[in-house]
Amino acid sequence: MYKAIIHAGGKGTRLRPHTLNLPKALLEVNGSRIIDLSIKPLIDAGVEEFYFTSSYLTELLQAYLTETYPELSFTMIIEDEARGRAGAISHALSNKILDEHSKCIILNADDIIDINIEKLISQHETSEKYATIVLCNSFMNPYGVVNYNKLGVENFTEKPTMTLPFGQGIHAGLGIFKNLSMFKDAEIPSHPENKIYPELVAKEQLGTYIVNDWQSVNTPDEYSRIKKKYASQVEHYPNS
Repeated sequence: MYKAIIHAGGKGTRLRPHTLNLPKALLEVNGSRIIDLSIKPLIDAGVEEFYFTSSYLTELLQAYLTETYPELSFTMIIEDEARGRAGAISHALSNKILDEHSKCIILNADDIIDINIEKLISQHETSEKYATIVLCNSFMNPYGVVNYNKLGVENFTEKPTMTLPFGQGIHAGLGIFKNLSMFKDAEIPSHPENKIYPELVAKEQLGTYIVNDWQSVNTPDEYSRIKKKYASQVEHYPNS
């Protein structure tokens, strides 16, 4: 059975004033919260044990989880200093909060992904890779894009959705691991991209799972986009 580690520790400074009194994970989206968009697909896939890393207004996140998901088994990993995503897991392993033998799905609370977790698990298990990371083949360009020729501008598109060519993808911040052994000696601070992923690439032990819809929530513009997107789609968790 897979466990979930959700990184929800960012202060969301670029999202202020929305995050002055709330952690980013608790920002409202159509009556639900951003964190619900991560939790619900995992519960639907049968994940029963959750770990949340947090370093900002942790008590609010913990209270929300306790009230909203009374039957959820979860542990808060409270970060008193910046350790990075890999460093936080390494620290939790050394303090016996996490078990290095656990199969885990690791994700960021502020990466909103349209994904079927059961299919991800199935592909990962079939591949026999140590880890599989989720990539998105399209993204919302935050800039205006101009097409031009020798005569001048042909057209102008403001913040278009762009598709990457085959063989390229944007890391959507979610990975699935057969265990946490490679995190044991991760430097503090560090992220998986610093050392763990390059080592797995060298060993041909890093697989990919492609999705078509991903959005980070780091700025007011991205937050507005997520709220607009889910204005009529989000179920009111966890009562769906």
